[in-house]
Amino acid sequence: MRRVIPAKKVKLLLRNKDGDVELVGGAGVDVVRRRYRIESIPTRVFTPKYGDIVVAKLNADGALEFQRKFADGDFETNALVYSKASVFRPLVRWLAQSFGAVARRISAPKLFAEGFLATGLIVVAVPKRIGFARMARSAERRFIGVLSLAREGSEQLKRLKKLAKLLP
Repeated sequence: MRRVIPAKKVKLLLRNKDGDVELVGGAGVDVVRRRYRIESIPTRVFTPKYGDIVVAKLNADGALEFQRKFADGDFETNALVYSKASVFRPLVRWLAQSFGAVARRISAPKLFAEGFLATGLIVVAVPKRIGFARMARSAERRFIGVLSLAREGSEQLKRLKKLAKLLP
C-alpha cells in the first residue's frame, strides 16, 4: 500500500515592484526544487495569484520569499464590491458552491462613487474555465448591490477602482 505524504504548509513572502509586502499561505509541491503552490489569495501583491506554482527560497531573515512564477494556476482573480454587509456571507457561500471560487474579504472603509456606496470589497479567485466575467455577471444579477471591479466603461467603477487602490 502506498502512503500519501501531505504537502507541507508554508508561509510565503511576496513583494511587488512598489515595495508592498504580503505573507500568504502555500503548500510544498516540490520542496527539493523549492516549488510551492499559493493557497491563499494575495490582496496587496497581484502577481503571483491564487493557485500559481512559484519558486521561493529562504531570505536573510529566514522567510521563504517568492523568486519567480514557475507555472500559472487554474484561477483568475479580480474584485467585487458590495453595498450591504449582510450580503457578504451568502455571496461567498454561493460563489464557492456555484463556481468553485475562493473569496477573501478586504477590510475597507466605505467607498462612495456616483450614488454607489460600497461597504465591502472582496477578492475572488475563480477557475479559468468559468471565467471571472461570467461569474461576476451572475453575482451582479443575483445579489443587489454587488458590482465587479473588472467591468469596463463605467465611470462609477473607475472611481471605485481608484479608491480601492488607496486601501491599506
